[in-house]
Amino acid sequence: MNEGLKVLNGQSLSKSDSLQTTISNLLWHRISSGLDTTILSTLISNANFIDYQLGDEIVNISVNLSDLCVRFSKSDAKSATVNNYLYFICQGQVRLLCTPDKQTQPITAQVLSAGETFGLDSYFLRHPLAYHAVAASNVQVAQLSLSAIDGLVAGCTPLRQQWTQEAQQRERLIFFRTLTSLGSVPAHKLRPWVAYLEEMWIEADTHI
Repeated sequence: MNEGLKVLNGQSLSKSDSLQTTISNLLWHRISSGLDTTILSTLISNANFIDYQLGDEIVNISVNLSDLCVRFSKSDAKSATVNNYLYFICQGQVRLLCTPDKQTQPITAQVLSAGETFGLDSYFLRHPLAYHAVAASNVQVAQLSLSAIDGLVAGCTPLRQQWTQEAQQRERLIFFRTLTSLGSVPAHKLRPWVAYLEEMWIEADTHI
């Protein structure tokens, strides 16, 4: 497995400016207000920028290590981790894979493009599901730690809302693909209508 190459450390100022322009354009495409240069500078300064090639595994995520025998094959379970990083895609595409119950072969839950995120699911969700991320092309990601995310979203509510929404959509796609009869429906067909779902928590013994 290729661990990737850090490309930000020691780079020239011009490349840093180029990265900030790229990330700024990607974020503005999804968040229409509430962003400023301070947020973008903080993201750039706290990120490790990593390159992956087609087919490289980026991260194998599980938040419930005792449940790995259900979510992953035995070999996958050995490399799965509780993820403490958010990954922001700067270039390329990333495929998120999940494994349905009682199956060993992973299936696609979602294909992400530049400007979208994955990872750090437990920060945004109550009960995230496991998956692993693989480069679907040559990819560059910005890897952000938990402490960096805390600082970013504390100063920018629209950013928190956007990344929470992305995590929720990812979670729902994994749920429908692995735990329901809709698992046979291709991910790209599920994604449009999953975006319109709203989550509702119902206490036990509540009359519906």
